[in-house]
Amino acid sequence: MSFHPNVRDELTIDGVTFHFTEHPAAPGMPYGQEGRQATVYQIAADSDLRALKVFKPRCRVPALVTLANRLAAFADLPGLQVCKRQVLTARRHGDLLRHWPDLTYSIVMPWIEGPTWMQTLIEWQVLSPSQGLRLAESLASILNTMEEHNLAHCDVSGPNVLLCALSQSDSQSPSPVALVDVEQFYGPGWERPEWLTSGSPGYAHRTATNGLWEPRADRFAGAVLIAEMLGWCDGRVQQAAWGESYFDPGEMHQDTERYRILSVVLREKWGAGVAGLFERAWHSEALAECATFSEWLVNLPIPTTLQSSSNMSDLIDHAKHMEQEGDLASALETYRQAQAQTTAGTSLAQELTLIVRDLDRKAKAEARLDKVARDVAGMEREGHWHEAAEAYRRLVEQTIDIRKREEWEAARQRCEQESRLADLFGEGLSAYEESKWAKAKELFGEVVRLRPGYAARGERAAALLAEVEEQLAANARAKAEAQARSTRPKSRARWLTISLAVIGLVAVILASAALWSSGVIGSPHPTPTPVVLVVTSTPTLTPIPPTPTSTTPPTQTPFIIRETVVVRQTVPPPPPTVIVDPVPVPAPATQAPQPSVAQSSTSPDQTVWNYYSYINKRRYDITWAMLSNHFKDKWNCCTPDGKYDYKKYVEWWDSVAHVDIGVVRTRTQSDSTATVYAELHYRLNDGRYILDTEPYILLVVDPISGGWLFDDKVKTP
Repeated sequence: MSFHPNVRDELTIDGVTFHFTEHPAAPGMPYGQEGRQATVYQIAADSDLRALKVFKPRCRVPALVTLANRLAAFADLPGLQVCKRQVLTARRHGDLLRHWPDLTYSIVMPWIEGPTWMQTLIEWQVLSPSQGLRLAESLASILNTMEEHNLAHCDVSGPNVLLCALSQSDSQSPSPVALVDVEQFYGPGWERPEWLTSGSPGYAHRTATNGLWEPRADRFAGAVLIAEMLGWCDGRVQQAAWGESYFDPGEMHQDTERYRILSVVLREKWGAGVAGLFERAWHSEALAECATFSEWLVNLPIPTTLQSSSNMSDLIDHAKHMEQEGDLASALETYRQAQAQTTAGTSLAQELTLIVRDLDRKAKAEARLDKVARDVAGMEREGHWHEAAEAYRRLVEQTIDIRKREEWEAARQRCEQESRLADLFGEGLSAYEESKWAKAKELFGEVVRLRPGYAARGERAAALLAEVEEQLAANARAKAEAQARSTRPKSRARWLTISLAVIGLVAVILASAALWSSGVIGSPHPTPTPVVLVVTSTPTLTPIPPTPTSTTPPTQTPFIIRETVVVRQTVPPPPPTVIVDPVPVPAPATQAPQPSVAQSSTSPDQTVWNYYSYINKRRYDITWAMLSNHFKDKWNCCTPDGKYDYKKYVEWWDSVAHVDIGVVRTRTQSDSTATVYAELHYRLNDGRYILDTEPYILLVVDPISGGWLFDDKVKTP
């Protein structure tokens, strides 16, 4: 049975009647947010707002009562207001639970205003550097206090961090940041929860596969969150963000473009110390290698705008400087600080009110532009280059922020270049498909000249260019061979005619000379005997023994066997006692050509790229032949009859909708082996998006063809 309350439904808890409130963005629906284990509703008794956490059936366990009693001791710590909670039990709230049985072991706790960090990322809410620093310092302070009490949240992530500083009631909040979803809290001597997550996507350490529950459980996720908060004031970080978290869940601990961007921004804006702590956590093999939160607090700079409250003139000058730089969020925050310290009703207070009002209007206009920019960035990610370039041009014309103008102008130029490359590549593919090889070579050549590593639609421009050039070369060879074949019969006929004439003349002369020397010439009774010479199309002469004397008069009869021409020539014979036998000339021995090993002209990285390109084209007949027996022994063995399992191989790749091919580069290469690094993501037919966690591909040379074969795949070289 699931719990589905209606707006204005009432429930009485310890004598106080609450009702479910209406969602501000969905009229008629109760205000609630669903999570992995429960749904949190807002309930109200007049102005008293509370959170009611209703667990899913499998998570309604009695241990929640003991946990609530233990958490109560920490409810007064900054950011842990949610630890002040009450569990609804049959012993204390029997009447309520008989009416609402799904509320068994539900929790009533304070309602905390403010968006989650995940909402800030999804909505691309712009933060000033001082706002980001304030949030990061507050989170580090909360986690440091917990660490000193030997406590850990065990699921620190974007959905579980509330930003009270960004709510309308910031002045009433005891901490700029608050933690929620504390049912997995670790404490010394506490019972291990029945359910543990393996870490939230985008924040999970490599050791979190089986769940984290230890004092150091928050160090990695906390480091990532602090780094995100500090970097979010920079447009480069905002543009690179994956979605619900800054990092794609599949790229944790890897040296990716997002990691490098965030690391550079932290170093530029907050110093080498802060960047070093983040990099140390990112490359950690164990949680103990991550920095403590005390180290984070030591390395974080002190917010300058919060230090300057004593000097009103300096505060206003600083706000003006921020405004001139185009940092409207920081300027507005600083003006409001000055406004809060000014006596109401004075001319300065009135002036600051007008400034804040005007600046707030400009900031909202910039915020609208920021929202448009996020939409345009989405167009850019989807490859709508022409439309994105035009939209960036309009943004450049409308913004008053110098930094954004430079950023969007660079984006416009980038999109225009991508648009040109996409057009050239598309035209090249069309020419390729129509077998217009010369045109395809020209177009792909221009793409490679502009960007040697360009790839789109699962194809690599350089690979297509090489294929087109090979096709052109093959066509040229075929044309040359055809021309040679068309002239060869005429040349052969002329050669045979001349050869026959010369050899016939030589035969007559030799025969005459032999008869003259033997005195046969002039004999009154000559007996004709044929002398047969064999003429071939090669210089080799193979004589045929003379035929016996026959009563039939010999005649001159030429005949051809294959390319051999036989000429029978009648000449006067020698006397009966003199027989001249032609000396046979042996033909030179012929040998079959030995097979040679063809050397591959394809590089190892190109081989890997070609393999996955063929996979995308479903050319398994080609890819299967690119695997060594060692590879098949490991990955494709075996059917019941002991053969390699080609059927399973095809079934697996048919479950992959597309292979996204990222960076492919050769790491090592010798005469017979090579190692290639390949960043691969698999888009499965069921909607999942999987990172290949074994990016190193080992290749060997095929001794027969000389080409490269896949021999293994490993996580590390």
